Amino acid sequence: MFKICRVSTVVHILCWCVALHTNTAPSPLDSFRKLEGTWSIQADGKTLDIQMNYQVASKGTIVTEQFGRELSVFAMDGTAVTMTHYCNVGNQPRLRLRPRKCAECLRIRSL
Repeated sequence: MFKICRVSTVVHILCWCVALHTNTAPSPLDSFRKLEGTWSIQADGKTLDIQMNYQVASKGTIVTEQFGRELSVFAMDGTAVTMTHYCNVGNQPRLRLRPRKCAECLRIRSL
């Protein structure tokens, strides 16, 4: 009986510690998580046949972007969002999101 109570106490303490260290601040990845779903592309007032599909995966730690047969994966690397694009021509460029100068802007640089 004593061992069960002790294990239970340890579990409660561990859960409490995890709860204390949970970061509730907005993540830069949130902008991409909000895109989840299928999007149509419009150009010159016309809707193109190609669609983009965004999915949140791996318990919210990545966002995938499917565009035709190409795939991009957005993920956090420290405090910055990185993107790896898996291109049809066989290369995998990696990009990092730079700090914003305005709320509507996304600045990206090649790694």
